[in-house]
Amino acid sequence: MNLQKKHNYIAVIAFASLTVPAFGADGDGSGSDNSDLLRDSLASDCYDVILCNPTTLTPKTKKTKITANNPATLKTIDLVPNNIPTSALNAALLNENVQNLPSSATVYDWSISLRGSFIKDHNGDRFEIIATPNISLSHKNRNANYNIGASASLFKQFEGDDYRFSGVNLDFNSDYILNREMRATLNANISIDQSSLNDPSLATTTALAPVSISGQIDASASRELGRFNAELRGAIRRNVNGTTKLVDNSWQDNSAMNNTGLEIGLRGSQELTPIVSAFVDASLNRNIYDNISSSLGATQSSTSYALRAGIMGSWRDTISAQASVGYGLTQYDSATLDDVPGTLFDVALGYKNGNGLNLNASFSNNISAADPSFGASTKLDYTTSLNASYLINEWLTARANVGAGWAHYVGIDDIERTISAGVGADYKFNRHTNLSADYSYGSLETTTLGKRENHKFELGVTFSR
Repeated sequence: MNLQKKHNYIAVIAFASLTVPAFGADGDGSGSDNSDLLRDSLASDCYDVILCNPTTLTPKTKKTKITANNPATLKTIDLVPNNIPTSALNAALLNENVQNLPSSATVYDWSISLRGSFIKDHNGDRFEIIATPNISLSHKNRNANYNIGASASLFKQFEGDDYRFSGVNLDFNSDYILNREMRATLNANISIDQSSLNDPSLATTTALAPVSISGQIDASASRELGRFNAELRGAIRRNVNGTTKLVDNSWQDNSAMNNTGLEIGLRGSQELTPIVSAFVDASLNRNIYDNISSSLGATQSSTSYALRAGIMGSWRDTISAQASVGYGLTQYDSATLDDVPGTLFDVALGYKNGNGLNLNASFSNNISAADPSFGASTKLDYTTSLNASYLINEWLTARANVGAGWAHYVGIDDIERTISAGVGADYKFNRHTNLSADYSYGSLETTTLGKRENHKFELGVTFSR
């Protein structure tokens, strides 16, 4: 063998040793799907995107060489979905088709929560247990997110009550990126609820609380015009209430509370500085009730108007604040019910220190339709709340909250006061199990019911996928 042929054979062998491993399923030439075969043979700063798993790459810009044969830049690597098999990824990269890789992902999840409670209230002491299964499905693509969730609560009181469902909830949430300036959302919800007989707001004559069904669909679209942002929103709601069984075995009709609601709103905000923006919000609500209230002798169907103006701002994702003031007016279709005007206000503050501490405080008021069985048409309420959470470490989170409310009714001399407080903690036992412990206190005082207090000690465990 002459010297020239010898050099040619050496070149062929060297070329084969560099190229053949790239065509194996995981780059080892074995044709196997074992992604660990090359783990120990590669340095921790491996930059060859064909041989390295992109989910574990730590590329350095100065060592990344972009050529016509290596179009996979650092940005392209970051955009590769994690759920693509390594063999498919390698084939796609070798064919220079990274831009054609799927950019969508679907995630399924489930959990079940078990909670046991010891409760002391105006009805005495008792033990309760609630099981809440939950399932969810999320899908994400380049321009949209979709989320579907379903949950139910199975309630059992150790003395007296049989097993029963206390609530069922179905949710759909989505958001869309229409283009660089426009965003849109579409949400839907259906819930079925039945209060416990120990609910402090129920009359003592109640033997079986009614089943309530409510549903809502809302949508919004926003557009950015430089520093100005405009948002248009709309919603439709439906509420249906079943009959109430009384202690004398009679049934109370609640169809006068069944109603359909329509809402349309417009919001415009102007960025004054990179931190502070001013906004104006206008809304129109139409509430249509099915029947005339026997206690009022009129229908509660009404049209409500609200106009607010305020400022909002955030600083370094640490402090956020919003304050608004406005005017609201509710006009009833029936001439026997007086129109209800009122001043509207809303203040909210938020703080995150970046080390696990989150604080949120709010103070606001609201004008809404009252339960017609009270003999009043409208309820005006004022609420304030403070919530705090602290991530002590990656396993343990502490929580606390306090709230208070005050309300009065138009047409009757009835005052309602509420107080709530609670502390709790969440412990992450492992990736599939979370433990929780809570204590909560509640107080409701009305002119007709008097004062009712509630103490609850609760332990819970949540198993998740």
